[in-house]
Amino acid sequence: MFREQSKNVRPFFVQVLIGGKDTESGRKAMQALKAVYAHWVPDERILLTNLWSAELTKLTANAMLAQRISSVNSISALCEMTGADIAQVRRRRLGALEFFVSALM
Repeated sequence: MFREQSKNVRPFFVQVLIGGKDTESGRKAMQALKAVYAHWVPDERILLTNLWSAELTKLTANAMLAQRISSVNSISALCEMTGADIAQVRRRRLGALEFFVSALM
């Protein structure tokens, strides 16, 4: 399951990814889990896929989040060394920099 980043005050599921085996029992299990999430998540945001695709998606998302955190920490260190104001840096929206600026908020 994926939560929207920087929305930790109130849980908001951007999407739920459910992986399972491509067998009758696997498909039934995925549908049962989908029914549970359907109480909180719109149907179009619940995605079903095979087990390996779900696992690799999770690993990729975690790696990208780790990279984002690392980048933010580097920018913060640069701000401390140069005397830049991190609050002002985080307010700027400069195209490609958007990916880490939102993590500062």
